[in-house]
Amino acid sequence: MVASRPDDGYWKRNRPLLGVPLTVKESIAVQGMSNTSGMGNGKVAERDAVCVANLRCLGAIVLAVTNVPQMCSFWETSNPAFGTTNNPYDTRRTAGGSSGGEGALLGSAGSVIGIGSDLGGSLRLPANFCGVFAHKPTPGLVSVDGHTPTCSDPRWPFYFCLGPMARYSEDLPLVLECMILTKDRPHALNLHEWADMRHLNIFYMEGEGPKSVLPDTITTEVKDTLIKAVKYLKMEHNCKPKKVCVFEIY
Repeated sequence: MVASRPDDGYWKRNRPLLGVPLTVKESIAVQGMSNTSGMGNGKVAERDAVCVANLRCLGAIVLAVTNVPQMCSFWETSNPAFGTTNNPYDTRRTAGGSSGGEGALLGSAGSVIGIGSDLGGSLRLPANFCGVFAHKPTPGLVSVDGHTPTCSDPRWPFYFCLGPMARYSEDLPLVLECMILTKDRPHALNLHEWADMRHLNIFYMEGEGPKSVLPDTITTEVKDTLIKAVKYLKMEHNCKPKKVCVFEIY
């Protein structure tokens, strides 16, 4: 008797990430791998973080953990133990932080998908600097279990998130879905449904403001690209982006 061969839909339903290489920010626990949060204290994770375990169950293969600043507390990815991660397109420049190691590896084609963390831009800044893509999800969707450092404040999960990073933007919905996937919520986010862009609230700033913590002013190229994006949203999707001032936020 010859065993029946699973149909193609079986793998899509049960192992959508089968054989896909995955890298993980070093502050997120991967069993048997370094988990020092840039401190170089020799700590090795005893078990996978929940989201890492979820991705493994769906077929992803963890290749490595990636560099972070000490305790994920800086916008530069540098620490005395593992050194400095530079920008993959120009090594004179920064990869950003604190998920800079992940952003740099994805940007240099060393990985395809990854996991990072974000409190005040730690996913989004490295993705921007390294030419890749990241998403800070709605708080509470992805378990933050297995991240170091952590916090006992009950409000912590409302500000701090783990999220997907990817070399290609179209991979973000699948990776995010797999990170939260459980038997009770297999399609909870409806990420593959069409969204009406007209109903999105979009805000943008053209400048950094006089009290910016950034070391340099925003370049003309960045400003021009921002304006092009705003015009595109208005013309192609009938959106109504609202220009705001930095002082309106704070």
